[in-house]
Amino acid sequence: MSLPSHWKIAVGTLLLGLLFFSVEAQAAIDNSDVLDNVLARYSAAASMWAATITARASWLFWTLTLISMVWTFGMLALRKADIGEFYAEFARFTIFTGFFWWLLTNGPTFATD
Repeated sequence: MSLPSHWKIAVGTLLLGLLFFSVEAQAAIDNSDVLDNVLARYSAAASMWAATITARASWLFWTLTLISMVWTFGMLALRKADIGEFYAEFARFTIFTGFFWWLLTNGPTFATD
């Protein structure tokens, strides 16, 4: 009794597939601490960037503050605002700038907590 040709092809393909099958390739990966290790390495690298980024951001902050101050007080001068308006605008500008400067300097601390 002989097998039909399509059965011979199926059995041959199955045997060939089993020949190249590797049990080790099907082993489970131990990924218990993969994300923790990635997070720890990223955190260590990012902590070195904090000082550099803060220094560059501080320079940019004060540059933009100066531009904003010149524009704001220049517009007040062109409108011929009285001294009370200048003091009110200066107080508002100082509080606004101080709050965002505080956020900038304490940003790395907030990020690590």
